[in-house]
Amino acid sequence: MVSYDQVVETVHVNSAKELFGIISPFDERYRLLSNAYIFRGQKSAKYSLLPTALRLDKQSELSKYADQIDPISGDGIVSEYEFFQRANELKILYEFFVKSDNVGLNIPHVETLRNSMFFFLDNLSIVREWLPSSFHELAGLAQHYGLPTRLLDWSRDPFVSLYFASRDALKHGECDPDDCMVLWVLNRSVIEYYRNYGIPLEIINPPYSGNPNLNAQKGLFTHWKSQSLGENNDINKSIKVDRRPLDSLIYEYLSKEKGFFLRPEICMYKFLIPTKEAGSIFEALKRMNYDAAKIFPGFDGISRSIREGALVQNYY
Repeated sequence: MVSYDQVVETVHVNSAKELFGIISPFDERYRLLSNAYIFRGQKSAKYSLLPTALRLDKQSELSKYADQIDPISGDGIVSEYEFFQRANELKILYEFFVKSDNVGLNIPHVETLRNSMFFFLDNLSIVREWLPSSFHELAGLAQHYGLPTRLLDWSRDPFVSLYFASRDALKHGECDPDDCMVLWVLNRSVIEYYRNYGIPLEIINPPYSGNPNLNAQKGLFTHWKSQSLGENNDINKSIKVDRRPLDSLIYEYLSKEKGFFLRPEICMYKFLIPTKEAGSIFEALKRMNYDAAKIFPGFDGISRSIREGALVQNYY
């Protein structure tokens, strides 16, 4: 039996100095500075690797965006069933597409959306296979601008991921001595190998042209393909939403794969970094020119950079 630790290795990092020693061209143990790895930073270990569209604390918000409101309470209607969850996500993407197109923004072409005036009457069956590849670029754009989707944000650049983790920890306020920031590292070469054997994890590489923020952040996305709902409407509406985090999904899949059982290898690293190191990491990144002015090119980034200069002062 393959254990979780044989798939996902947890590494406790004691200091910012130790962390930057690991993310270094001279490190011989992890060798993270290669094209094999992608990165995701989170401000707290309390958060799991779950897309915003599937997080329980975001369900009411998601259903409100999709205009699924309880007429009595005024709250969003939260569904535990996959069919209705997908329908809500689809409606948000449809609204994003139509409103962006109506004001002349350059958006990805999705023929299904553009050619159907009565989209939800004619094409709701599309939720049976979710998220379709034709929607990937549009969903990535919506995700990048704050709408809930099935995608998870990653970066090719570990320092970009550390910027977001440390910035968000600093914004959070006082240091929680019992909490840690997390730098997730995914070995995409392992995933791409097991794609040949059917692992339903897609790594989506969006085009950077026309999106300077995404380009500066070296952003990309992962998407765990959900099971097909089939053609039977009764079955459609009885399948519950799978809200397991990505690391658990990867482990459960690979632990059943015969080839992986014979030759297990680390697919993910989970670097746990004390929250008290957020200020030191943020300052070190700033000296490396990884600040908001770099991460968000343009006047907005300059303004953010000036405002974020006070974060470290407020933290201590």
